[in-house]
This record gives sequence, C-alpha cells and structure tokens, in this order.
Amino acid sequence: MTVLAFFVRTLGLPLCIFIGMLGFYEGVPALRDIPFADQIPVVRELITGRVPTERAKAATEAQAGYVLESEKIAAEAKAAKIERERKANQIVIDAYQVQLMNLRAIEELRIEQHEQKIADYEAKLKAAGRSRLVDDADRRFLLDPQ
Repeated sequence: MTVLAFFVRTLGLPLCIFIGMLGFYEGVPALRDIPFADQIPVVRELITGRVPTERAKAATEAQAGYVLESEKIAAEAKAAKIERERKANQIVIDAYQVQLMNLRAIEELRIEQHEQKIADYEAKLKAAGRSRLVDDADRRFLLDPQ
C-alpha cells in the first residue's frame, strides 16, 4: 500500500488514474514475463488488455455474421438455380405435351383416312356385287385344320 501511496504522491492522482485506465484498456505486456501470471484471472486481463480482447471478440462475431450471410447468399443462389431449372423443365414438358397432342391429332387423322378408304373400298365392292365380309363358313374354314 505504501508503494501505491508513493506513486500517487509522486505522479499525482489524475496521472495515476490515467495510467491505470491505460493499462486496463490497452494491457501491460511487461506482466507477460512474470511466470504463471496468466493463471490469475485479473492479471490475465491486465496482460492482454480490454481493447484487444474486445477487438478479437468483435472480429469473431463479425466473422460469424459473415458466415451466416454467405450461407444465406449461397442458399438463395441455390434456390434461384433450382427455380430456373424448374422453369426450364416446365418449358420442355410443355413442348412435349404440344408435340404429343400434335402426334395424337395426326394419328386420329390417319385412322379416319384409313377408315374412309376401307369404307370407300367396301362401297366399291358392294357396287360390283362383291363383299369382303367374313361369315361363319369362312371362319370354320380358317379355323379347321383339315
């Protein structure tokens, strides 16, 4: 206690307060040389100082914020990519559906034309007095192996 009183009388109270605050906030690196001094919690804070400790803590928090922000940006980019792929796939599906409708219409037209040809041919045979129809006797003849 006498050492503290000596410094206060010699340097003055305001300068002692200033030096104490400077040591508390900026740290006292000379204390690092004392063996096992960093094992005492109060001295550990005096060795490193408040400003570097808070700076490191703020940097860690900011880095964590950047990580969250980058993860958010990556998730948004992935969602946008999936949406673009979905839209492209929907365009392909729509094109195939149009193509399928066109093919069905063409097939219906072919069937209709074929049935019309058959009807015209049967009308031509009927006009000539012939028939192309299969009756029971024709079936028996075709199914009988003899």
